[in-house]
Amino acid sequence: MRALADRGTDKGFFASKANKYLERVVRDFMKALTKQQLADYAGVTTKTLMSWCGPFTKELETMGMQPHMKVLPPHIVRFIVEKFCIDVGE
Repeated sequence: MRALADRGTDKGFFASKANKYLERVVRDFMKALTKQQLADYAGVTTKTLMSWCGPFTKELETMGMQPHMKVLPPHIVRFIVEKFCIDVGE
């Protein structure tokens, strides 16, 4: 019983949990980008990037994307980056 109590108060135990959490937060973090920046990362024009997104219009609209948007919010950037395997050089 004492071993369990000692483990719970061990600063190393909590520090490792906090580090794992922070690593996951940093890894999952995605910043807002303009369409132009995203297209540059993909190596295409914005017109080409948006035509790639054509089949996913319904999903993007439900996420809040509108055709006139210049800056894309992080959740939409994440969706596009994951769909088209774009390396944004985090």
